[in-house]
Amino acid sequence: MTTTRPLSTALRWRHAATLCTAALVVGSGLIMAPAAFGATTPTPTPSASVTPTDTTPEPSPSPTAGLGSIVAAPRAGGIFQPGSELIVDMRLDNGAAALVAGTATLRIGSAPLTDEGAISDWLSNDPAGVTLTDVGTLAVDPQAADATTDIEVHGSRILAPLTSLTPGVHPIQVSYVSGTVTYTDNAVITVPEPGDNVSVVVPFTAPAISRGLLSADALAELTAEDGDLTLALHAAQQANVIVVVDPAILASMRALGASAPTSVQNWLDDFDELDNDIFVLPFADADVATLVAAGVADLAPTSLTRYLDASFSPVVDGTTPAPTATPNAAPTLEELLTIDGAVDDLVWPAGGTMTQATAEWAVSEGKTVLVSSAQVDTSQVHVTLEGSGTDALVYDAELSAAVSLAVSEADAVVRNDDLSEVLAQANVTGDGRALIALDRDVEWNEAAATETLGALRDASSGRLAGEVILRAQTAVPAALTGAPEPTDRAAVLTSLLQNEKPLAEMAVVLTDPTLITGAERAEILQLFSVAWLGEKKWDEQIAAHREAVHQTLTAIDIAPVSTIQFLTSGSSIPLQVRNDLPFAATLKLWAQPDDFRLTVESPTTVQAQAGAVTKVLIPVTAGLGNGDVTIRFWLTAENGHEIGGPMYTDVLVRAEWEKFGITALIALVVLLFAGGIYRTVHKRRRERAIAADSVEGSAEVEAGAGDSAADSAGSDAGADATSDAGDAEPSTQASDENHKDSHG
Repeated sequence: MTTTRPLSTALRWRHAATLCTAALVVGSGLIMAPAAFGATTPTPTPSASVTPTDTTPEPSPSPTAGLGSIVAAPRAGGIFQPGSELIVDMRLDNGAAALVAGTATLRIGSAPLTDEGAISDWLSNDPAGVTLTDVGTLAVDPQAADATTDIEVHGSRILAPLTSLTPGVHPIQVSYVSGTVTYTDNAVITVPEPGDNVSVVVPFTAPAISRGLLSADALAELTAEDGDLTLALHAAQQANVIVVVDPAILASMRALGASAPTSVQNWLDDFDELDNDIFVLPFADADVATLVAAGVADLAPTSLTRYLDASFSPVVDGTTPAPTATPNAAPTLEELLTIDGAVDDLVWPAGGTMTQATAEWAVSEGKTVLVSSAQVDTSQVHVTLEGSGTDALVYDAELSAAVSLAVSEADAVVRNDDLSEVLAQANVTGDGRALIALDRDVEWNEAAATETLGALRDASSGRLAGEVILRAQTAVPAALTGAPEPTDRAAVLTSLLQNEKPLAEMAVVLTDPTLITGAERAEILQLFSVAWLGEKKWDEQIAAHREAVHQTLTAIDIAPVSTIQFLTSGSSIPLQVRNDLPFAATLKLWAQPDDFRLTVESPTTVQAQAGAVTKVLIPVTAGLGNGDVTIRFWLTAENGHEIGGPMYTDVLVRAEWEKFGITALIALVVLLFAGGIYRTVHKRRRERAIAADSVEGSAEVEAGAGDSAADSAGSDAGADATSDAGDAEPSTQASDENHKDSHG
């Protein structure tokens, strides 16, 4: 394993340091004192006129109570080229006591420091065995109490102690004397060896999110003038850094099309112009170790259509939509993700998470891994991992951490004090080759990044080395200390992926099922981004995602209805289909009664509107008989897959009551009418019978007289009839005779 190097004293001092309440800028022989102090400007002693003298300083005295201290920080992270001017920033914190005019002196050691122990001893302000030579002095104005002042101390480029420096780490010291007060601070500078190579990996990654792609607002912030992506891009433009990029960032920008903020469109244009080595990370910078442990190392997005605007139009010249662009001319998944000139054969697990399984997977896929020096037993950059045979590039973990701090540290004194120590230690422990990988979550400061990358470029013979130079070095064997397998996270990933099947089965109700399935895959990958490692809110996000999946799976159903009374032979049952999805769905609504008394038309096609309740009328016909019927309703996709759960409702069938009722009423009316007639007839007959009984006696008395009269009348009538008949016969005979004559 590589030796762990302590960070500089400035790191310990970083948070305790008081921000400048006054500034004294000294440069090119000019001293500027704070106006608040009303100090005059003395004439400085020109650096060129300083006569070098050999001096062995006494150890720095312990500060007197109420007094302060100084910090010496060489510019450019301590990287120095002989023949150039040495500039050291001295931060003077004079504490509670005011100081009279004093002198700052810059000295350099006569011999280089050759190992980490010597560097550590020197930086702890132990001057034992070090001979120093003055290379610059500066007069310093009086200082008011409780003031913090930054002062530039210069070492002349023409002095022999600076022009004759050999490659290596050299001790320097700044001392400040004001009356009886003396402060000193030790620092180091590094003269690089010609042919030294330094490579820097700059990640283009985004903060942790749970959405499949970054929003327009998030992208606008990242690509603002001081946004992290903007500053990372500037770093790539000014130095030959190796770029590793999360393709989800590019996809997020391209998905916006012409509606993307101007800063996003400009960033894309500038990115396309880069000629750096570019490597593509997994989508969302997903944690490779977890993917491998879950057996889904190649997990990738399937569709990003969900994140495209319905009126998408492409961009022309990075600023305006194409004049002939038509809506829905949406890019394909490949067009969203492809990065011209980039390769995907580099795997970068999060620091300290490289597992043996990841190494074995990488070699099976022909990939090179970027691994932290904290996990291998060598300081060499290009290695072959023992046991798996994996090709690996080893980045210096501590140097990478220090540079990541440096490019984000706005305070130049703190930044250079930290960086000068770490670069010096790297110089004495390495072989002239160093690989630095900046933290994924680095917070960029443009001025700091410019100075830091410039220093690293100077340490690398004027140009940072690219990936080709790194791989060209002969690989040496190295043992990997594999990290524990992330079994817990892998189990969570597996459980989330199991939801993809029911979601896919449900998604067929949409015109484009990938609106659900594609978004689900993208969100899962984002949740397993390296950016989420160690985040306390990750568990909450996983729980929220599970709930969102549940809401999606239950977003469509039939609203329950109460018991229905069915009183006619034919009608419709009104139902409501709820669709909480943001997309319209095509469904089939089925019905199955449990009794022959009802016949239901089934299925019924339903066009369920997005985010709404759709009313549906189900035709129903009642058969003979009454009774209670339960109907089961359920929804399916066109392919028959059931959507949501079934809904049951009870129907009280009374469909024939009106027929029977009318018949009974008619029968009753007929009976009543017939009864009335019968009563009337019967009554009249009875009245006639009573009347007949009352006249029966008188009828018998008159019967005898009636009979005599009848007999007399009968005799007369008989005589008359006989007489009439005799008269009629001759006439008849005469008529017959005349008839015969006429035909004779």
